[in-house]
Parts: sequence; structure tokens; C-alpha cells
Amino acid sequence: MSAAQRRVLEALIADGPRTARELAGQLGVTAVAVRQQLTTLAAAGLAEPESVAEGVGRPANRWRASDAAQGTIVDGHAALSTEILTALAEEGLVERVLERRTDVQLARYEAAAGEALDLTRRVELLARLRSDEGYMASAFTDQDGVLCLAENHCPLRCAVDSCLGLCTAELELFRRFVGPGVRVERNEHIGSGDRRCVYRFEAPGH
Repeated sequence: MSAAQRRVLEALIADGPRTARELAGQLGVTAVAVRQQLTTLAAAGLAEPESVAEGVGRPANRWRASDAAQGTIVDGHAALSTEILTALAEEGLVERVLERRTDVQLARYEAAAGEALDLTRRVELLARLRSDEGYMASAFTDQDGVLCLAENHCPLRCAVDSCLGLCTAELELFRRFVGPGVRVERNEHIGSGDRRCVYRFEAPGH
């Protein structure tokens, strides 16, 4: 996969379905160049078009990343993580290891947060930290005014498929990081077939 194709594919994974024109504006290239990359990605089974009406004239294609595309943006340690988790499961040690991993991650996040106690700042920081870890994360406010965190890619997808405890540990990590009183829920889940994982952080009295 070329660098240009990877940029287009990562944009589709991170931001959802887009037309070639929208992608061109986002990436700062021509629509013709984007269409060429999309055609190549489609031939490889990594992008899929769907027709959408855009006013008068021929419908435009809105492109989305295919289910197979997630596997192309991979973490080099995913296969190793799966092997390790399988071995730990055989020894009955997975739960203990995940608890330790959560403690280590929380300590790192708290060190980065410093004295920041405000929920908005914590969720925004969480998005940056998770992006650094390969999750293509972003913070936003939903239509109800609730803070949300979206993770558009799962670098440990292979490991998650063999150990759903990773997802449970992730939810617990977020709850501990934002502190008691904040209701944290996962409304979308890559592991359940959704395009991304989305967490809502509802403050008390919202």
C-alpha cells in the first residue's frame, strides 16, 4: 500500500464515510488523485462505495472503509499479544495480568494529567494519549451535551478477538481515570461490529 493510499484509508477509518471531494479537501489533494487511490483500495477490498444524492445530477459515491480495512492499520505487537494472552489463559493468569496492565496505564495517564481535575480536560487528554497508542481517538460532545471519546481504530484487535477482557479492562481504566461520580458507558464497540468504539462520560447532575 502506498503512502497516499494509506492516508486515504486512515481518513476513512478515522472519520467515517466521505465522498472523493470531501476527502480531497481534507487531505489537501485533488479529487482526481483521491478517486485513483479509492479505486485501488476498492480493488483490494479495503474501501466500498455507496451512491448518495447530491442535488441535481448523477449521484455521488460516498466511500467507507471495509471491515477488512481495520486489519491493515495494525500494531506490530498484536500477534504477539494474542499469543501471550492465549498462554496466560491456559495458566489462568489473564485477569491478574489485565489488572496489572490497568494499574500501569492509569499511573501513566495520571502523571500526564498532573493537577487537571476538570472532566473536559481529562477526556481531551485521554483522546491524545490514546491516539499516541494507536487508537485514532478524538473527544467530542454529543447532541445531548455529553462528553464522548471515540476510538476509530483498535491496534489490539487481534488480541481483543481472543480476549474480551481487554475491552472490560479498558472501560474500567477510563472510569478510574475520570474519577467517581462520572458515569462512563460504551455505546459503540468495534468488537461487536461497529465502525468505532464510543464512550460517553456523563457528569453528575447532567
